[in-house]
Amino acid sequence: ETYVTALRIGYFGRLWVGLSMTLFIAEVCGKAYPSLVKAIAGIFNMFVYFFILNLENNRLYYKHMEFKMVGDFPTLPHSGGLIYYVYTFLNFFYAILCVYLIVRAYIREKNDTAKKRNLVLIIAVFSLVASYVIYFFKLVQLARIFDVMIIGYAVCTTFMLIAIVKYKMLDTTAAAKNYVVDELSEGIIVVDNDNNVNYYNKPAQKLFP
Repeated sequence: ETYVTALRIGYFGRLWVGLSMTLFIAEVCGKAYPSLVKAIAGIFNMFVYFFILNLENNRLYYKHMEFKMVGDFPTLPHSGGLIYYVYTFLNFFYAILCVYLIVRAYIREKNDTAKKRNLVLIIAVFSLVASYVIYFFKLVQLARIFDVMIIGYAVCTTFMLIAIVKYKMLDTTAAAKNYVVDELSEGIIVVDNDNNVNYYNKPAQKLFP
């Protein structure tokens, strides 16, 4: 009972990692998703958590589970149910989408600082994807008795923090400047030496949709 309770508490946070990562990477890459899509994804996560809260009373998340001690190490061998596999494949989709978005942004980026930031984010995303794959396919012995995704989350979070702090991704001064430029009445379009559009504000978008 203690193990299952700890599992529920852990899932309260980890359930949102894939979706949160995807929305964050999309924001960094300038990709906006409709509010309806975000709402549906959030509702689905809450739907999944309902089944996790009632693990013992349904077989839709874990079809079978049992408590075993492997030496001094507590484990919960289990087989997944329908909701478990849907949620797992959705996380794979989130991970692949993150990889696609950040790698594409890295290739297209001309600014050296932004390129280095994107490289750190690529390492963060790949560490998360690797932990998903290792855990799901049990590629190492440790994954058979331990949820290695926890390690992936830790590595991913570390590199995310490096990217955020070192490259001032949450710098309020820069955000304020961007807001002011975005809200100007004049249209502004920024192009690089190869004539690629790097930035445009709202008035420019209205003038040239």
